[in-house]
This record gives sequence, C-alpha cells and structure tokens, in this order.
Amino acid sequence: MSAPTAPTAWYHGRAHRAGETAQVLVTDHPEPGAGTVLRAVIHIPRHSPTGMAWGYLGSGAADLALSVLVDAVWQGQPPCPCVLENRSIDGACLDCGTPRLPYQEFKEQFVATWPEDGAWALPAAELRAWLTEPR
Repeated sequence: MSAPTAPTAWYHGRAHRAGETAQVLVTDHPEPGAGTVLRAVIHIPRHSPTGMAWGYLGSGAADLALSVLVDAVWQGQPPCPCVLENRSIDGACLDCGTPRLPYQEFKEQFVATWPEDGAWALPAAELRAWLTEPR
C-alpha cells in the first residue's frame, strides 16, 4: 500500500535531459534528495505518450499536471477509472462524483513556470490549498 501524503510531504521533479523520462517523487523533505521517498507519481498518459515534462505549455506538461493532481487527490492510491478514461458530465465523474480536476489551469500556473531542465519542489499543503480555491 502506498504511503499517504503527509502534512509535510513535498512533490519534487528531478531534472531531465533529452532522451530521459522525467520523474516526480513525493518525499517527506523540502530538499531534493533528502528525507524519505514516499512514492513516485505515476504518469497518466492523456496527452503525451512519451511522458511527463515541465517548463512549457505542451502535452508532457499537461500530463504532469494531471498526474500530480490525481496523486494529490487520491494520495498515491489508484484513482477512479473515470479519471483515467476522462469520463464526466458537467465536470463531475459519472461514477464517484469527483469534480473534474483543473489540470490545464495547474499546468499554466505552476508546471509551465518550473525550469525546463531544472529541478523543482512543491509542498503538498500548497497544492491542496490551491485545489480548494474557488474557480
């Protein structure tokens, strides 16, 4: 069973180079490479079959945004199948009622601003607070 997102959890993106797959980890420490890795964020391929990326507004960034939001909401557990299959009516899941995740907005406000070939860190508490803001 995956560890839940602790109040002090942090999302970290590891720098990636051409030909490498970007990796996002959830840890219990704000510094990259320090503390304990709680889990890896699983890539949910909705727009980019080649993986997650950041630092721009393209398909890899959209997949990273979706994957991080799914991880934050389901805390590392498998999400409702509707999320993976993009099924919803009026912005809510047909099966579980979960609201549609604002991942394109998250991509624009966060993911696109991170350095394309650098590392980044985001406190899970900041992400949860952003998710609860009215839109």
